[in-house]
Amino acid sequence: MRKSPYIGILVLFIVTVVVRATVFQAKPGPAAAAPPIQAPYPYEDRSDPILLIQSYYNAIILRDYARAYSYWDRVPDGKSLDEFAAGFANTDNVLAIVSTLIREEGAAGTTYALVPTMLIALHTNSGARAYVGCLTAKASYVETDADANIAANTWFLMGDASGFEEIALEAVDVNLLRESCNPPDSDITVDLRSNPFLLLRSYLNGVHLKDYTRAYNYWSTPPNGLGYDEFVRGYANTTDIFAAVLLPIQFEGAAGSVYASMKAIVIGTDFSEPPQRFYGCYVARTANAGSELALRAPFWGFNGASIRVAPDDATDIELLTTPCEL
Repeated sequence: MRKSPYIGILVLFIVTVVVRATVFQAKPGPAAAAPPIQAPYPYEDRSDPILLIQSYYNAIILRDYARAYSYWDRVPDGKSLDEFAAGFANTDNVLAIVSTLIREEGAAGTTYALVPTMLIALHTNSGARAYVGCLTAKASYVETDADANIAANTWFLMGDASGFEEIALEAVDVNLLRESCNPPDSDITVDLRSNPFLLLRSYLNGVHLKDYTRAYNYWSTPPNGLGYDEFVRGYANTTDIFAAVLLPIQFEGAAGSVYASMKAIVIGTDFSEPPQRFYGCYVARTANAGSELALRAPFWGFNGASIRVAPDDATDIELLTTPCEL
């Protein structure tokens, strides 16, 4: 079978641009299918729907149910805090997997974001269980006397999370996220760099729309030394590109910078070729708070990546829980 040109560009990302070797260390060996235990420290950022979801499940894992409860605009089924907490009493850990195919809608001063989401929950009494569905977040942008800084408004969860469908663990496939929400229009430009996930969305959007100059410029340095023409040739036959990201995004600071590592599965399709899976990590960087660069709007760029062709016999859970090898 002819090797896809898409493989060529992603395999070239295996040799990663590494600025600081001690960041995001990896251990060799196969990944376990069981969800890893998240580091026991709180995380809260509600400036974006994805970071809201990351904050929500961080609170669930840490059993900070009051914080998780406060993230809902309307708590599902009108549950009290005690009823809400009781529903998670046997939940030890949750893996949240989100898709880059997010649909945004606006109405009456409110923005809604529909986020395709897959959950792998580890329960004390019933082992691991998987669910797929759609989380909806909202942010209000109507200025009032008590809320003049509408640009800084936080996001809330809304809707009914009980609408998630349970699936067998062996049936976990990130392609299910393509249709778990109403998909966005494929020809809309996404060009946002205020957090790492938006950077990845924008990058894949640039590739999909064949806006290669924009996609290439999301890299702080040329990816693995690729010139622009080589970069374009690698994606010339790509007709579809899709990614699913495992939360939490890992943040770490060093020497005036903040680095973010995102574990992802990327599925690319070329002309007359079947879809192909890739997996690994993207690393993004921005200036640390307090630095001169950080006084401007947050500005993330890719600092490195380690993306590999996925083995045919590897499950999506195994791929997403493989440690970053940077």
